[in-house]
Amino acid sequence: MFKSKILLLTVICSITLVSCKKESLVTAPVTPSIADALIKTKTEGNIVETYTYDSQKRLSKVVFTSTTNGSSYYYEYTYTNDAVLEYHSNETLHELEETLPNGVTRLNCTANPRSLKLNNQGYYVGMSSTCEEKSLGYDANGFVVSQNYAITDFSKNETMRNDKRNVTTINSKGFSYLGGDFTTVVNLDYFYDKVNTVGNKNFGKNFLGKSSENLIKTESENNQTISYTYTFDAQQRVLNRTITKGGIQSTSTYTYY
Repeated sequence: MFKSKILLLTVICSITLVSCKKESLVTAPVTPSIADALIKTKTEGNIVETYTYDSQKRLSKVVFTSTTNGSSYYYEYTYTNDAVLEYHSNETLHELEETLPNGVTRLNCTANPRSLKLNNQGYYVGMSSTCEEKSLGYDANGFVVSQNYAITDFSKNETMRNDKRNVTTINSKGFSYLGGDFTTVVNLDYFYDKVNTVGNKNFGKNFLGKSSENLIKTESENNQTISYTYTFDAQQRVLNRTITKGGIQSTSTYTYY
């Protein structure tokens, strides 16, 4: 009889423990990372940008609205296996390809919608068009490590270095019709205790590559420094970002879903 009571008590305790574990698994709250926060609006000057996303958290539409007169237009995004199509409502439809006099077919930079070609990683690789040349290269972590850009009378080749978390330096060489050859080196410093919530993925633009994980504090180029200051909400997401360059300030304000 005594053994039966012990066995019964053991079974009851086991059931209770399993029940508690199941309840814990079911009711335990999941805390999302603020690094994955999706931006709802961005306001800069008299323009409010409103963002919406698809079920995969990719940007599907951004509406630009003037706070001065209420006018608006939008960009709409659709996705294929190897490209992102970007339609501008404020531009007329225009064919993507154009045949040049020598018979060569090139992408037209005034195409609407634009076709943003992707590599095997799913990142934008640039374009060769009738008015610009642009190419981008990425590392295994998704950071942009090279970017080449050229239009009439201007070209720039950039290489970026990162520490696997943040972009640390940007080296540029190029040519400008007004200034000739140029070389610049930009060094970036960060608020290493602050998470970046205004990067590419926060706008649903993972196809543009990985942004720095922390918030930029300063950009230093030669004797000039661009400084960044921020305010935050209760979840430590960026509410306002102010950029100061040569005594001139510009501020962007953000809200989130």
